[in-house]
Amino acid sequence: MKKIAFVSNHPAPYRDPFLSRLVRIPSLQVEVFSLFQRDGGHSFWALEAPAYKNEIVVPHSPKSQLWIFLKCLRLFVFSKYDCVCWPGFLLKSLTWCMIIQVFLCKKYIICPDTVEQRPLAWPLLMLKSWLVRHAFLIFVPGQAAHRYFIEQFHVPDFKIVKGCYALDNKSLLLRIKTFREDRAAIRARWGIKETEQLFLMVANMLENRCYPLLGTVFLEAARAYPDAKFLCVGSGPDYEKMEHLAHGHSQLLISKGVSFDEMLALYAIADVYVHGGKEPASTALVIGAIAGLPILSSPSVGCSWDCLIHEKSGYQVSDYRSAEEWRDGFVYLLSNSDKWRAMGTEAQRLSMSLDVEVAVKRFVEGLEMSEVKK
Repeated sequence: MKKIAFVSNHPAPYRDPFLSRLVRIPSLQVEVFSLFQRDGGHSFWALEAPAYKNEIVVPHSPKSQLWIFLKCLRLFVFSKYDCVCWPGFLLKSLTWCMIIQVFLCKKYIICPDTVEQRPLAWPLLMLKSWLVRHAFLIFVPGQAAHRYFIEQFHVPDFKIVKGCYALDNKSLLLRIKTFREDRAAIRARWGIKETEQLFLMVANMLENRCYPLLGTVFLEAARAYPDAKFLCVGSGPDYEKMEHLAHGHSQLLISKGVSFDEMLALYAIADVYVHGGKEPASTALVIGAIAGLPILSSPSVGCSWDCLIHEKSGYQVSDYRSAEEWRDGFVYLLSNSDKWRAMGTEAQRLSMSLDVEVAVKRFVEGLEMSEVKK
């Protein structure tokens, strides 16, 4: 295999490092495309332009699924590429492109962030299974998705590669360490004293992340720990609920989304990283591990499978909907601050399995292995 088209939804800090390196692999000719110019949910990130040539498929106003299908058909299916990487099953237009590729005996790679199968009508589930079975590779974020594709679709292990949300661990840690040199000043800007213990969660305030539950439980757990604070950063439908919850409670701090650099500064001043709710991956959790912070989360957050070992790299809540379990988690970490450094070191070690250098190596080896076994 020589010429690959890598189609992503949009540029992102959890994909750009991987693509920047992949395009430099001598044995491959990789061309990168983004369906959209930016991630609408994180417009406040203020990201630098990606360090690779990137063609936008839908450069202006939103287009119909038919328009996207016809353009992708022309660009990627009836084209010069030996293989196309597709960003999962989110758009029907791309699913139709994969269907046509199967009939044309053309190779494609699926990059989904799915970790469980939502209810689907039987014909649709069979179609998805058929497309998964015919994929050249399945490129997933981490261990939770890896497990899902083996158990749900019986995909051979060699066809599943981890790391589609790879981060540049070394670069991020260096930037976080630089911010730590100004830790006291950054904390002062946020109204946080050096002596206070800071729990942090950075993610848009969507219903699936259960922010109100976390905030309520933290305030209960922290009554006996007046020096503890919980900083919740993100925009979204639950923001006003969190503002209302924080009113009159100085231990709970609420902020709208910040730039990516400002976000890294918050990891630099935090003591524990928290990620509640339920979602397929979460690079925010991985950055917490890269920063060397203990992790408080649950198996319902996909990347916890890669970075969280109970009472080794943090505290694992088994049921993300249980207020009692979250309370136990906050209390455990608050009462075991002497273990934070060791837990953070272990979380940092575990995060290396999703580092960009590891992910690129695995991806190239996966291509070679699938070529041999096809």
